[in-house]
Amino acid sequence: MYIDVVIPLAVYSTYTYKVPRELEDSIQFGVRVEVPFGKKKLYAGLVIEIHKTPPSYATREVISVLDEEAIITRPQLDFWQWIARYYFCGLGEVMHAAVPSRLKLNSETIILPGPMLDEKIFDLDDRSYMIAEAVQIQKELTIDKIRSILEIKTVYPLIKRLLEEEVIELKEELQGGFKPKKMVAIRLSRDSADAEARQEMFDLVARSDHQTRALLTIFQLQRDMKVITQEHLVKVAEVSHQVLVAMEKKGVIERFETTVSRLGSYDETLDTEKPLSDQQQTAVKAIHAGIDQHRPVLLHGVTGSGKTRVYVELIREVLAQGKQVLYLLPEIALTTQIVGRLKRIFGDQLLVYHSRINEHKRVEVWRKVLGTPKVVLGARSSILLPFADLGLVIVDEEHDGSYKQTEPNPRYQGRDAAIYLSGRHEALCVLGTGTPSLESYYNAQQGKYQLVEMPERFGKMPLPEVVLVDMKRQGSHNHFSKILLDEMEEAHKKGFQTILFRNRRGFAPVMTCANCGWTALCTNCDTSLTYHQYRNEMQCHLCGYTEKTALVCPACGNHELVLRGFGTELLEDELKIRWPEMKIGRLDLDTARGKKNLEQILDKFESKQLDILIGTQMVTKGLDFDHVSLVGIISADHLLHYPDFRATERAFQLMEQVSGRAGRKHHKGRVVIQAYQISHPVIQDVLQHDYQRFFTREIEERKTFGFPPFSRMIEITVRHTDATKAEAAARFLHKYLADRLGDRVKGPIVPSIPRVRNRYIQHIVLKLEKKAKLIRDTKCWIKESVDYLKKQKGLTTIRVSVNVDP
Repeated sequence: MYIDVVIPLAVYSTYTYKVPRELEDSIQFGVRVEVPFGKKKLYAGLVIEIHKTPPSYATREVISVLDEEAIITRPQLDFWQWIARYYFCGLGEVMHAAVPSRLKLNSETIILPGPMLDEKIFDLDDRSYMIAEAVQIQKELTIDKIRSILEIKTVYPLIKRLLEEEVIELKEELQGGFKPKKMVAIRLSRDSADAEARQEMFDLVARSDHQTRALLTIFQLQRDMKVITQEHLVKVAEVSHQVLVAMEKKGVIERFETTVSRLGSYDETLDTEKPLSDQQQTAVKAIHAGIDQHRPVLLHGVTGSGKTRVYVELIREVLAQGKQVLYLLPEIALTTQIVGRLKRIFGDQLLVYHSRINEHKRVEVWRKVLGTPKVVLGARSSILLPFADLGLVIVDEEHDGSYKQTEPNPRYQGRDAAIYLSGRHEALCVLGTGTPSLESYYNAQQGKYQLVEMPERFGKMPLPEVVLVDMKRQGSHNHFSKILLDEMEEAHKKGFQTILFRNRRGFAPVMTCANCGWTALCTNCDTSLTYHQYRNEMQCHLCGYTEKTALVCPACGNHELVLRGFGTELLEDELKIRWPEMKIGRLDLDTARGKKNLEQILDKFESKQLDILIGTQMVTKGLDFDHVSLVGIISADHLLHYPDFRATERAFQLMEQVSGRAGRKHHKGRVVIQAYQISHPVIQDVLQHDYQRFFTREIEERKTFGFPPFSRMIEITVRHTDATKAEAAARFLHKYLADRLGDRVKGPIVPSIPRVRNRYIQHIVLKLEKKAKLIRDTKCWIKESVDYLKKQKGLTTIRVSVNVDP
């Protein structure tokens, strides 16, 4: 018997292994097997094919089978293979991105005693002796353990020398793995239904108030809980562990170890949602009407129109059919607010999955998805879970750029992949947004998607009034116009909150010398360092490099260093000085690094502990706050000037989305947009909330210049530490592809930041007609060109990445 195995590495092919006879009965599709790979490493690979055909090369044997049942499904593997084909990456890279690390094992080097240990141990130098003595006592040591013993990082030269002298030996062993959570649980030692037994138990604890209280609590908890953990009982009954030990000695209770879920359970009473409004009922009926047509549904509802209530209705229907639901959100920030709402409706049927939950919880979610019908709420990576029978896929805020994975492979577009996944399961796919992406709205216009519109806010609330402020008349040093400051003060007096949007974090993006023009630059990238006041350091936002803030110019010794530009930190600082009595918070990558930090900021704002929230694009994404009456967009022009054909689309979406945070419940909101180019057509479209006019103008421009949705694009990025080699490699690839594709190949292009992480960058862009054969052939030619490039003298270390639909 032979099996084809996927290894979670950046390799394009699968590998064939021979199955020993004693393991043949344990082998099945989708289980993990321990296999050797390379010279010494061991990996947990996935079995995707079982056959009798030996390959052309000498096969190695499977070491062990790690699962009794499959951990992936056939539809899931088909989906992974489509991602690998379409997004130009290896199946192993898709597996690496999909499978939780606790299921994705690889080997660790273990140090063992060698045959010459006893003979040579006393001839060794001090550090070598410490290693040898530790191995002699403990029998097995890891590399990390040796580092901690010696308190140094570089231990490999010592290990190499000890190996050569046969003082130690090495072996590889699979490490990591999922460990179920164990807890001590409590149960009564007698039948609680028997009145006589009950009385006996109460008689035994009668002399102790604490024990009596604990026993009463057990009787109460038994009604609703299958397993009562010791930790929960101690907390609820307000007794110590010693009380339970005493009760166990009296024979009243028994303590035993049990396996519990890390996901917890929802013990509150489930909420009943309010009835659907007329507009929501119409939307649900329209979606039902389109189900038979097997087309994705684009639900275009203005911000605050009640799209989430429509999703809830559809989820209920699908769960009643015994099928699974996938609810995608673009940002982890959004999950914290919506999880609470959906938990109150669906209870334990809701599973949450994203990169910030710990690895053991991710394994538990993975295994639950393999089983009963559930609602999975999560970010982009949730589409890679092992769904067996999907009935509904919801892609909320479908326009959001966060659905596109940029680094590393697979560089998939979550929205597009979700549409393919829903088709694979014959499930309904709903794309919801207040500002559709041009591609989605164009597909709806062409009849490829079904368009369902919700043009009114819930409860007939009007859209916010937009006020445009010409910053040319405000003076060059003012970040806040008088109009915005007055509006903020007025909102505070009335008990309302304000959101301020500035899409740049930090205090100031540039520090320069007023005398000689020196600028603080990153040592690894060709970009300036951003000043962060709260930790008094300069940081590169591309590679993370930091250094202490200069007090004098290192070039000329001048003390007059000037900060140019402004970010969220500076705005926060200015407002705290202006209004010390107001509570002001900030939501950006610096303040929301941990999941708890993010939740704390959102909870504070939701409970009105903050009056003003200043944030980057995190504040634009579907968050729902009842008391926000004012939104300020600090620098609208900044959003429009990016060298990207999607810049205006992104600017319109961000401004319209952040505007939608104002006046969602019981009061009309106001939006103040500060700009220097007040006549810019995109700003005028936001002023009127006119998506249709924006779409008509933008789609014509895309058509004229042949950009998506009228073409397919592929971006090839070349990186190397030597600028000359990067350029030579880019020219080689360009010539190879241009010989076959002609002027469809643009470049090589040096980006606006030519060096990142000490690697020089060149781009080649392919703009292709939407012809399936041409796109297939192009991908083959790209693969060929990269393979040939790696064989060229001096270019073997070039890094090439391919981004489909950049």
